[in-house]
Amino acid sequence: MGKPDNISPDSRITYLLEVQIANQKKILDEFARLNKRFDRIEEYVGMTDREKNKPIHYTTEQVMEMLVVSRNTLLSYRKKGILGFSKPGKKVLYSIDDINKMKEQRNKTA
Repeated sequence: MGKPDNISPDSRITYLLEVQIANQKKILDEFARLNKRFDRIEEYVGMTDREKNKPIHYTTEQVMEMLVVSRNTLLSYRKKGILGFSKPGKKVLYSIDDINKMKEQRNKTA
């Protein structure tokens, strides 16, 4: 179905303006979405290659090596709440943030 030919000029202008506003809103929404993606890309590009490939969580063995501590010492840190951890299933994992906090605390007391 087409539009009737007997639409008044004012109605036609109003209709065209509404269509234009709707299209501009779509364009602005898309621009905002793309802008967020560009921000994430800029953040990623600014990272070093090492940061891009660095895991977020580490195993007990990896943390023992990083902190140069024994398994018993690591267990003691967990029990005392000195080092945070998560336990999805049977595996104990440590976040990089908790490891870095632990390193900072050790450097302050040393």
